[in-house]
Amino acid sequence: MSGLRARSLRGFTLLEVLAATMIFAMVVTVLIGTSSSAVRRVGLSASRLEASLIAEQELTLLESFLNTQRTPPPDKDETRDRYAIRVYSEPALEDFGDGGDSRAGDGSPATGLAAILAVEAPGVDPFLRRYEIRVEWIEGALPETIRRTTYAFDWEGARAALPDLFPGESSPESRDGGSDGEPPSIVIPELPGGGKP
Repeated sequence: MSGLRARSLRGFTLLEVLAATMIFAMVVTVLIGTSSSAVRRVGLSASRLEASLIAEQELTLLESFLNTQRTPPPDKDETRDRYAIRVYSEPALEDFGDGGDSRAGDGSPATGLAAILAVEAPGVDPFLRRYEIRVEWIEGALPETIRRTTYAFDWEGARAALPDLFPGESSPESRDGGSDGEPPSIVIPELPGGGKP
C-alpha cells in the first residue's frame, strides 16, 4: 500500500505531461482550422449575397426597360467596390432550337422557335435578344461569378426595321399607346397548324 501512496504523492511523470500537451495541441489545431474555415465560408456567403443583390438590381433595371417596350440601356462594364459588373446582350435565336432551318431532318416542318420565325416572320430573329448580367470578384485567390439571364424582344428596333409588322404605328403617339391609352398592336403570325404563339 505504501508503494501506491508514494507514487500518487510524486505527481505526473514527464511523459504523461508531454502526452497531455500533445493531445491538447491537436484539439486546439482542429478547432482553429474549423473556425477559420467557417469564417472563410461566412465571408464567401456575404460576398455572394452582395453580388446577388447587385445582379438583381441590374436585372430589375433592365427588365423595367424591357417591360415598357423601350430600348434597353446600352451594354456596360463597370466596377463597383470590388465587383466587376458586366451587362451585355447577344442574339438569342440559337437558344431556342434549330438555328432557323425551316425543315426537320425527315422533311417534316421543324417545330423550334427559330424555324417558326424563319418561316412565319422572316427578319424578326435579330430582335430576339438574350441579356446577360455577370458580377465577378476575387475571393481569396479564386475568381467568383454570379450570373443572371433574361430574354426579350427589341420592340423599338423591330418597329423601325419592320414597319409592316406594326401597322398604324408610324407616329410616336401610336407607339406609346396613343391618346386613348390602348397598348400598341402588332400582327401575330399564325403557327403551323392554325394556332397562335
